[in-house]
Amino acid sequence: MATKQTSRRILTALAAAMAALIFAAILLAIQPPRILDPATPEGTAQGYYQAINDGDQEAALAYLDADLVQRCDQYALYYRFGNREDASISVVILTTEIDGNKASVDVRVTENYGGEPFGGGTYRHDETLQMERRGDRWMILGVPWPWDPYMCDVEK
Repeated sequence: MATKQTSRRILTALAAAMAALIFAAILLAIQPPRILDPATPEGTAQGYYQAINDGDQEAALAYLDADLVQRCDQYALYYRFGNREDASISVVILTTEIDGNKASVDVRVTENYGGEPFGGGTYRHDETLQMERRGDRWMILGVPWPWDPYMCDVEK
């Protein structure tokens, strides 16, 4: 009789522990991403890719060096990503290196596209954003994804 009560208590404790773990996992999964300080290279990368994901081309351009904006074809950016309502991205910051007023931020971009449940797809790629501090902001210098070098006159 004592072993049945002990077994029942153990099973009840295990069930309660599993329920608590599942609840904690759900809470973690539904939390919004942490907003990084926009005055840091990481915050600049986050803001840029959030603007790309939102389809806000004007906000995305605000993170780029003014000379780069003039050299890149904004219509090509819109055509490449901004007009795809069935697309989204997620970005993970891998590493950041800061050397004085220069920074390099390595990110992993996951593109999700297509309809569910059978028409969708996922593509992952790593990108590096080269930045320079300008006053209290970090500006992206190189041609960042989703632009390709052919979209920008990099010779000027």
